[in-house]
Amino acid sequence: MRNIMFLLVAVSISSAAAYLVTKSAVADGKTTAVIVDEANGIVRVMVEGKEVARFTSDGLDVPGDIKFGGVMTDTVPGAGP
Repeated sequence: MRNIMFLLVAVSISSAAAYLVTKSAVADGKTTAVIVDEANGIVRVMVEGKEVARFTSDGLDVPGDIKFGGVMTDTVPGAGP
């Protein structure tokens, strides 16, 4: 799960269309952005003005579908039961 979260963050941040902005900058509904809300401890991923993912201390919240290729696991190689 950590690998998927890292991948989602890395892809979002490295995308040419993703950049850090303030909340008011995404109000136009056309902006793709990663918003760091330090006051509330939230990192939001916005696409076309809509929040598509949210990272908090509890983990990742995605209100829509997650599409991926490959294998998903919730274990760490070498870790005990």
